[in-house]
Amino acid sequence: MMQIFHSRPILRLFVINGAMGAGLGVLLASALVYGDVNGLQEMMAYSVGVLAGWALLSYAFAFAGLAMATAIMLHWGRDEKDGSGGGLSIPADGHLQRAPAYARIRPVSSSARTSHRDRD
Repeated sequence: MMQIFHSRPILRLFVINGAMGAGLGVLLASALVYGDVNGLQEMMAYSVGVLAGWALLSYAFAFAGLAMATAIMLHWGRDEKDGSGGGLSIPADGHLQRAPAYARIRPVSSSARTSHRDRD
């Protein structure tokens, strides 16, 4: 099992960040119940079903997904073999430069030429 994590670093990235996100989600859900936010602890104590507990477990799944998505977006497609990767190339002085963006100008139609007052 550990061999899979060493041979596939992206899987290791997902598992570690997913576990950390799930732990954070469980911690948040526990804090909401322990803090009795809006009577949540009382509602769970007197409810017949366990639907509220399972609904709070969705925090763990949401935070796990958020952590994994953030990790992959910040990964920037690095290639561990040659060290070159994608992502942003920031100049050495730290200042970004403007790049020109060209667009074709379309003629304005006659209905768009009317002002606000003419439409009312």
